[in-house]
Amino acid sequence: MEKSITELKAIIKAKFEAKIKKIQNEMEDALLFLSRLEETLGEETSIESKHLDKTIFSKESIRHVKVKRKWRKIGDKTAKERVMAALQETNAEFSTGQLKEKVNNDGSGKEIKRGTFAGIFADLIKEEKIIVVQERKGSQAGLYIKAN
Repeated sequence: MEKSITELKAIIKAKFEAKIKKIQNEMEDALLFLSRLEETLGEETSIESKHLDKTIFSKESIRHVKVKRKWRKIGDKTAKERVMAALQETNAEFSTGQLKEKVNNDGSGKEIKRGTFAGIFADLIKEEKIIVVQERKGSQAGLYIKAN
């Protein structure tokens, strides 16, 4: 019986040593790959930094062009028309969330997405159709009223 236990120990030891060797080889391969990647990225960074001031994206070559927005029609009215209609119905102070909810619950089309609504709302503030009573502070919503 003792001989079979020592044989079992030897078999188990051989199996685990093979597994350990395999894992060590995988680790060495991964480290070798990482060092090659690091060398490649280092070369690219040095090449980019040498030519950075001569690129087409240098500060002198960037032009800013103002683009007029075209609002998609959502249902029968455009998104801006729907926001204006909801604004006309509002008589008290409101937050952006309350106005957006009122627009989306008007029953005249699909939901106006947050990005679309934010652009329209910003334009209305810029056109002075909405007056800022209290600006947004962190997670606290801002308060607005419509201009007369």
